[in-house]
Amino acid sequence: TIFHHEKKIREQLGQLFPHPSVPPSAQIAESSNDPDEPGLAIETGPLPPLVVLGPIARIHANPPRGLATTPPPKRRWVVVRPSGDGLLAAGKVCAIASAGGVGKTTLAVQLAASLATGRPWLGTFAVAPDISPRSLLLLGEDDEGDAHRTVAAVCDGLGLLDGERELFDLHCTVLPLSGEPAPLAVADPKTRELAVTRHFTELAAILEAEAQRVNAFGEAYGYSLVVIDTLARFGAAEIEIDNAVATRMIQALERLAASPGKPCVLLTAHTAKAGRKPEDVDTSIRGSSALGDSLRVVLGMASTGIDTATLALTKCNIAGPMEPLH
Repeated sequence: TIFHHEKKIREQLGQLFPHPSVPPSAQIAESSNDPDEPGLAIETGPLPPLVVLGPIARIHANPPRGLATTPPPKRRWVVVRPSGDGLLAAGKVCAIASAGGVGKTTLAVQLAASLATGRPWLGTFAVAPDISPRSLLLLGEDDEGDAHRTVAAVCDGLGLLDGERELFDLHCTVLPLSGEPAPLAVADPKTRELAVTRHFTELAAILEAEAQRVNAFGEAYGYSLVVIDTLARFGAAEIEIDNAVATRMIQALERLAASPGKPCVLLTAHTAKAGRKPEDVDTSIRGSSALGDSLRVVLGMASTGIDTATLALTKCNIAGPMEPLH
């Protein structure tokens, strides 16, 4: 059945979905193992396959209380600005957008190095003290040699000491996936409904299993950062042209960000052709406008020279504005 693969993962890595009380027939359907196979093995029903059956009724049975009469929980950040405002939030889907070749992957690897070593990201943004140092990097454009060279260049550029390099190897899991098609979701060519693939199922299971780990001090040791590089490699092909598919794609990624451990899911994305002027960092993500509209934080990046760039906070729904960083 379409849930056979899910059952095997459950046996190996434990419970997958955040609401195990929901019966299997109500769970999100999984597509065929072959992302190129026409037609999807989707559980039929009145609701789109990306929606867990009955979320309104489930939340209504146990709604949040005291929203107006008690202090809200403190937001968890992955990195924070010198002002004290956060930049990238735990449990949220964020993005770095730029034209190709500007350095999105390098920036993401530098962030992973900062989490692993405790060094400020870009020498400016402090690593939050209450998060795990671990990162999972899915590098869709890099083979093993490319990934090795990128990591080595980042370590050299940051001047990491031998002990800090060992921390990177210990805390960072780098998956070079060039030439390995691994879309996290696919859209039905007729209905345009989105279904997650076995790659999404496996990634969600890994995040949940790793979130159960603790270090020698009894502290949580799951992944704090999941880098998806690039969105074009791992997203449904229709996100380029279809607003509904693009929105559902971000919703699927929000499920990963909401998994146990609440990692920050950081996408790298190419910018629209209209925004590819080197001096312009206020750019839009290539494809459907729903992509940028659905994200909580978007960092725009532009090249300003051979070895220089500008990073600007082009969208943020959860913190204040920020001056560009050069």
